[in-house]
Amino acid sequence: MPAPNKQINVLWKTYYDGSRADIISIPKIIENNSNYIRTLYLSEEYDFGEAKFKGKSILEYLKIRPNLSMLWMFFSITKDPFSDSTPITDAIRIIAFNEWIKNKSIDSIVLKSDNKLLSGAINSWCNNLGMTFKWDQIKKPTSYLSLLKQMYYKTPHFIQALVWLCFYLIKRWPLSGVGLKKWKNTEGNITFFSYFHNIDSDSLKKKYFKSSYWSNLNDVMNKKNCKTNWLHLYVKSSQFPSSKDVAKVIHALNKSEKRQETHVTLDTFLNFTVIIRTLRDWSKFFFIATFLRARLRIDKKNKINFWFLYEKIWCKSIYGSVAMENLLNLNLLESALYSLPKQKHGVYLQENHAWEYSLIRSWQMLGHEQLTAAPHSTVRFWDLRYFFDSRTYFKKTEYSLPLPNKVALNGKMTRDMYKNSGYPLSNLVEVEALRYLHILKFKKKLAKAYLPKALLRKDKIQVLVLCDYLIKNTEQQINILKKAIQYVPAEITFIVKLHPACPINLDDCLKFNIKISSDPIEKLLSKCDVVFASSSTSAALEAYCVGIPVVLSVNFDTLNLCPLRDLADVAFVETPKELADNLIKIGSRNFKNICYKNFFTLDSKLLRWRMLLNLN
Repeated sequence: MPAPNKQINVLWKTYYDGSRADIISIPKIIENNSNYIRTLYLSEEYDFGEAKFKGKSILEYLKIRPNLSMLWMFFSITKDPFSDSTPITDAIRIIAFNEWIKNKSIDSIVLKSDNKLLSGAINSWCNNLGMTFKWDQIKKPTSYLSLLKQMYYKTPHFIQALVWLCFYLIKRWPLSGVGLKKWKNTEGNITFFSYFHNIDSDSLKKKYFKSSYWSNLNDVMNKKNCKTNWLHLYVKSSQFPSSKDVAKVIHALNKSEKRQETHVTLDTFLNFTVIIRTLRDWSKFFFIATFLRARLRIDKKNKINFWFLYEKIWCKSIYGSVAMENLLNLNLLESALYSLPKQKHGVYLQENHAWEYSLIRSWQMLGHEQLTAAPHSTVRFWDLRYFFDSRTYFKKTEYSLPLPNKVALNGKMTRDMYKNSGYPLSNLVEVEALRYLHILKFKKKLAKAYLPKALLRKDKIQVLVLCDYLIKNTEQQINILKKAIQYVPAEITFIVKLHPACPINLDDCLKFNIKISSDPIEKLLSKCDVVFASSSTSAALEAYCVGIPVVLSVNFDTLNLCPLRDLADVAFVETPKELADNLIKIGSRNFKNICYKNFFTLDSKLLRWRMLLNLN
């Protein structure tokens, strides 16, 4: 509260663009000062890693291998905007609040929230600034976790880690050794690290591998008689619900004579030696993490102490279940790359997950040659996994940030993001956007008027609903959609496509005459007049690039992860009525002439990828 006796209401999650001086919107402050606030956060993160206790920095304390600190893995978790457990959004909001409050006479703060972690962080911050603090605790939503999971989460973190390892081994052991012999004897000298996800089912029936992550790059390499190796990280999905299903596919791909490819999964390298090494690594960190935890809790050098937000993640990431997963991946990657003949080139999908840092260091330490990171989708402004304080890139120490030799950027938008963040320009190379090559085909069909006449009728409108990776965003979007149907005419129909990694039950949508489809997005785009998407999904950008009107569902519970956040001709909606009004306003198919070159580099011949991989 400001003195004397004047109350200001601060909206923590709501974007308010009104004129009342007694209402402040934190999301609005963040958007209006986004570059400055992001820079402040990244600076805080850099200083955290460099903080010293008894002459050693946190980076040094968390050394797990020569030239590798577990702190980078910790940061990959804290900055993941798609994780329900990370408090990155609240950390950014506290920074914005701290900037707003400067030079203002505030003597007390009352927090109305169910968030215990946020309460601890703001309480600490108030103490440092000499303000009184009161937590007006509201009732927390009912947890729908099973009793077994509730019991699991209440156990100590080191117990959770051991339980996680046991369940993982049971589930993934069928993949142990699958493809190992062929991997060790491969003649290929280019290795790809990818997710066993978004696999083309028709291609699998013909016994060859094709993924939307890599488009027709496999075809280009096959025509050049280029032998390649593929290490897949299995992600459970409706397409491959168990590791036994994946094992069958890997066996079939390796027996196929149609491709010169060797396929394994990361779990191929599961064995008792790897497990023992993982447990040995994990056992080192319990006491180190406890020692640092005690000192970070009382560290009050900074006015903002994020420790109360991150303490739980710290425990999980340094000696809990997440630590066990990261250390297992490290040992699996070391085993995989040790048994692989020396490689001239490696390429991996870049999202800056923890396993990627293990890959970079293992690849370099074992003497393989060039390693290229490929951000396969869009790089959003507030996806902080992709960004670091500029000092991080140029400080070369034993524990510095693991960096690949090159980053293969898929277009102007991604290039500008990296360039503006201070990333070393000499390490950047531009390639074709493999995941978005279908935009070219769609544009060509549109230009030649190949679309069925039925799609051009103005009396019927087909809305394609593209859902999110996050369950909470998808649920919010579907709820808005179901409530909006009462406001729209019957001529407007809906098709929903779920994100493959977010398999929620949509049976009740059938009551609202909403159809569900699993068809590829390029096929669905050719049938629709409007796209209604979650604001954080990259698929919305695909629709925008081919000229289809886009309406986006906004969720201010998280940071603004929209790849279209700065575009004025995109509609953003929060309520069912706003959605209905926008759909009625659009009225009929109204393709716009959008220049995809502002976003992606597209060329079906893949000349840039050929040059990068020396395929010419």
